[in-house]
Amino acid sequence: MSIKGLINSRSNILVRLFLEIFSIYIFLNFSFDSSLFQNKACFIITWSFLGYIFGIYHANSNNKNKILNYGKKLFFYLLFIVFLNNLYLFIIGEFNTNKIFMIINYYITICVISIFNKYLIDYIFKNQKRPKTWLLLDSDRNLNSLLSYYYDKINDSIKLSKVDSVENIKENFNDKINGIIIEDKFIKNNFTENINSSNLYINKLYKICERFIFCIPSELINANIEELLILSNKKNLSYKFFKRFGDFTLSCLILFLTLPIILISSFLIYLEDKGPILYSQKRSGINGKIIKIYKLRTMQNNAEEFGAQWSKRNDPRITRVGGFLRKTRIDELPQLFSVIKGEMSLIGPRPERPEIEEKIIKKVPYYYLKFKMLPGLSGWAQVNYPYGASVTDTHIKLSYDIYYLLNSSIIVDFLILFKTIRLVFNARGATPN
Repeated sequence: MSIKGLINSRSNILVRLFLEIFSIYIFLNFSFDSSLFQNKACFIITWSFLGYIFGIYHANSNNKNKILNYGKKLFFYLLFIVFLNNLYLFIIGEFNTNKIFMIINYYITICVISIFNKYLIDYIFKNQKRPKTWLLLDSDRNLNSLLSYYYDKINDSIKLSKVDSVENIKENFNDKINGIIIEDKFIKNNFTENINSSNLYINKLYKICERFIFCIPSELINANIEELLILSNKKNLSYKFFKRFGDFTLSCLILFLTLPIILISSFLIYLEDKGPILYSQKRSGINGKIIKIYKLRTMQNNAEEFGAQWSKRNDPRITRVGGFLRKTRIDELPQLFSVIKGEMSLIGPRPERPEIEEKIIKKVPYYYLKFKMLPGLSGWAQVNYPYGASVTDTHIKLSYDIYYLLNSSIIVDFLILFKTIRLVFNARGATPN
């Protein structure tokens, strides 16, 4: 399992969050007047959570564009949090001019603290020792096409050096080599007998993808991995129980809180073209069982008169109201009824239409593994890859779904949930490549 690697990959964000919480807590305790923030814990949690949603913990500072992007995020976040604080004071009847200036001064100071924390953490992590080189054995199978999407992502974490034979491994091996990446047909003993190194790591390619880029390309799956994937879905009954409990309770809560939004959206849909408000589709559920899901209609009434087809960028079939509903994912809210019924989960691979899957199954190996999991409103593929609108996109997204099948847990589900909230808030993830 690579949960540890998943957490380590976000260690800079976690460390910065802890530093931010600590430093803001110290500031509020020793500032001259912290009466505006009587509930310090509530304020710090709100600041940190909304900061994550705005993405101020994710921006890097490697070039001028990223520095500018970070500055924009922080500025708009400052405006939003000041507005939110003043709105709260207005509601409780304590809004006045003096408090406005005090709030602005406080938040500017907190932003300066946040900037200092960011560059301190960036400096610390930037100066960490870079991982050593790994030798990738690319023999009779041409891995260039397979790794066309994954290669650069792997190289962000480790440095790859390709060799085409076992003999070349011996020639290229030195103390700067940290490990060798092999395919399943090669036996570890072939290397350990000829290369004397106690610190040498030998890993299969699918394990490297799982460990460093958190996906498993379906081309790398063999019978043993397939069996492991299927078995992993059958164990851990306690996880499945808590997941089902969370699905039911959260879906009911979200439906209750978003009911006004659904009603207003329904009125706007009807107002635009007097067409139906809801749109139903058949999708493939667990074990390939056909389920019916409902969405708020975002396309013209006759959008699929020529049959099922993928949505595309700037799709002319999408209505003006529908464009907004798609970006904010409001159109997906009626699917919560499918979650309550137990046909879907909040977290899982997105279900596809059977008509489209007929083409996909012929071209994408091991696609049927998706059917081993309960489909979800959001999933690991949805928060790591843009909206899929082709067989190629589906192929890549499957690699993330396979990773989730092998590594699903409460921790991963919460991570997906937070990343989904961030995507929805920033109106991203619903536009095709």
